[in-house]
Amino acid sequence: MKKRLVGIDTGFLLALLRGRKRAVEEWERILEEGIPVVSVIVLLELELLRHRGILNPEAVSLLKEMILLRCRVVEVDEEIAGLAANIIHGTGMSVVDALICASYYNCDLVYTDRDVFKKVFPKHRPLLVMV
Repeated sequence: MKKRLVGIDTGFLLALLRGRKRAVEEWERILEEGIPVVSVIVLLELELLRHRGILNPEAVSLLKEMILLRCRVVEVDEEIAGLAANIIHGTGMSVVDALICASYYNCDLVYTDRDVFKKVFPKHRPLLVMV
């Protein structure tokens, strides 16, 4: 059986980092049944949270190490930039959120805590899972 691509947004990673039961259970299922996908922009957001003192440096380092070992990291390239531009034009979404959404365009599921993603992925693929 083909494994599903599962986009992982910053909010899900923060819930995982905080040990929230649902996030931990979903993460275990994702690793068993799917291929976790993380936008490089999510790594940027984690670093910003570290710089702002919201997350401790050790936690960010461990989280990034886990991401790099277990996830497919999507870089911003010309295709992602073009998709993001279309998303911004059509929704007025921020550049950061649009780049993350564009990174997950080929995913089957996206785990997020951001309602704004519904503007891009209303009721079709990828399916949003709110955490």
